[in-house]
Amino acid sequence: EQGREVFAVPGDVRYVQSAGTNRLIREGAKLVRGAEDILQGFPHSFSGEFSPSLCAQSAEKADEPDTARVMSCLSVERKDMEEISSETRLPASRAGALLSVLEWKGRIRRLPGNIFERV
Repeated sequence: EQGREVFAVPGDVRYVQSAGTNRLIREGAKLVRGAEDILQGFPHSFSGEFSPSLCAQSAEKADEPDTARVMSCLSVERKDMEEISSETRLPASRAGALLSVLEWKGRIRRLPGNIFERV
């Protein structure tokens, strides 16, 4: 009604929480399955080609300083989440996200008691 682009991520039809976004899609909002759908909705706003791998590389590059802080914090001894967050001065949510990525990449290991160590 206000002449603006509307995008919506579909939700599971079995849940009442999804009713709003599913209704928006039914009424003409653009379906969003990923970042590419949004970028395609604004073709003149972004230059160059979009690729998921390029997006991932950009995100990883942005994380490098914080990742380096976390890895440096774990260089000598094992630490728990609270120690890592405190020593790196990162919010616990940010530190947790970085730890998950580092664990997934095999650079650190999570031990019982939510203790982390370098691999």
